[in-house]
Amino acid sequence: MLSHRTFLSVVRSLGVLALSASIVGAATITLDFEAVPVSGPGVFADPTAYLASFGITASNATPGALFGVTVSDAAVPSTKHVLNEYNGSSPETFTLNFLEPVSSLSFVREQYGSNNSGPAWSASALDASGDVIGTVSEGVQFASLSATYLFPLSGISGLRFDANNTGQTWSGPPIGSLTFTSAVPEPSTILLISLIGALYLAARLIRLRPPIAKTRSIGSRSCS
Repeated sequence: MLSHRTFLSVVRSLGVLALSASIVGAATITLDFEAVPVSGPGVFADPTAYLASFGITASNATPGALFGVTVSDAAVPSTKHVLNEYNGSSPETFTLNFLEPVSSLSFVREQYGSNNSGPAWSASALDASGDVIGTVSEGVQFASLSATYLFPLSGISGLRFDANNTGQTWSGPPIGSLTFTSAVPEPSTILLISLIGALYLAARLIRLRPPIAKTRSIGSRSCS
């Protein structure tokens, strides 16, 4: 029979193995921004809550620029919700930050409508230190079809967009969707970790339980 100390050691070892293998699954996540209410063309709705629901924050938007989710007659279809920044005929930038690093990150630059154009822009994947680990870019476009851009990388902690409008209809690329792979624990691993945690807690409680006092019976003796 295992001693209490050996049992605790076994439970700890199982816990280490389970935690080491906890991030073995992967989930593909897509944001399409349709869930963000937009009251009309040219109106920029705050995307903070929607982004946060996927573990994403936005930062470093150009001061004075409009940033958010919008719809526009300059896109195809005109009812498509897109993430965009508008700073007129001036350079602009913003960054999306991921709470946990992601991999295989891609996004769709939506189609520019007839007689509409888009600026030159670049998108840079950033690691946890903020260093650029990959870049895609596009020159000035006119009535162009939608295009998908992919970063076949891992360890992506941020995505920075930079654009330079020189008189185009859009001052920044209209982003229709964002897709990435995020590591998640498999359900069986979560169950195993929970079970090990329960066993360890039970063992600790048994160890901390005060011992039961032993009583000793002494027989009566008579003196004559």
